[in-house]
Amino acid sequence: MGYKIKRLAFLTVVVFSLSACIGGSNSDDDDEAQFTTPPPPPQTSAEIQVSPVNGLSTSEDGGMATFSVVLATSPNQDVSITLRSSDSSEGIVSPTSLSFTSANWSQAQTVTVTGIDDGAVDGNIVYTIITDTANSVDTNYNGLDAADVNITNNDNDIPVAAEIRVDPIAGLSTSEAGQTASFSVVLSSAPTANTTIGLRSSDTTEGIVEPESLSFNANNWDTPQTVTITGQDDVMVDGPINYMIITDAAVSADANYNAVNASDVALINTDNDVLPIISQFTASPSAIDYDGSTTLSWESNAEKC
Repeated sequence: MGYKIKRLAFLTVVVFSLSACIGGSNSDDDDEAQFTTPPPPPQTSAEIQVSPVNGLSTSEDGGMATFSVVLATSPNQDVSITLRSSDSSEGIVSPTSLSFTSANWSQAQTVTVTGIDDGAVDGNIVYTIITDTANSVDTNYNGLDAADVNITNNDNDIPVAAEIRVDPIAGLSTSEAGQTASFSVVLSSAPTANTTIGLRSSDTTEGIVEPESLSFNANNWDTPQTVTITGQDDVMVDGPINYMIITDAAVSADANYNAVNASDVALINTDNDVLPIISQFTASPSAIDYDGSTTLSWESNAEKC
């Protein structure tokens, strides 16, 4: 009886040990299957990958940003992609085109964008590097349009009060003999929109102005423009006459410059007419009419009246 009990206990231990070994082996297999990640399936569809497409910035002092472009699969013909800036006054792109082949399709190509200084106090401006649709004989890639890249160009211009500067505004003279005078007009800062200033004479019988309007923009705002005034002969002995060239209030979509009124310009037009000097005065009794009136005549150094 005791022998049977011992034998039964031995068999129980053996069975338990075998179960533990088998169970341990299965547990190891489960762990190995759990932590082994299968490789990703290969890319099979044509794609132009651009990175990054957001979060980039340039600056008006020449700061640059870069992004990369690469193909997802090998093309069976060359693939070309044109690049351009949506606003070349804020940023320019280099190179302006990329070319991918079956040899370099998997090598990311770097694109550099450089910020441009527009001279305007316009704050930070968002612009885009546009990737045009791909051109290729490979129908899988031809016509594909990759993502465009959004970039911010940070402003470096210090705000300056909008001012229309006229120089000189006094001390000018013209003459009835056609003598001219001139003054210049320039802005103190770049406007964000075209700015027009009308000019006119307060007395066109004394002087006329040319041109009759000036136009300034972000490209020519700091280049003085010359205004010419030409004296006019009124055929009157009226002496020197004061008149003005009036600068009308500016018209612009830039709120800083719209309605700004520059200084007017004071001028004198000198006379070239002289009074006649009477050298002979005669009255003839025979010139008395029946109505009692008398005809007089005289001669001068100017003309006979």
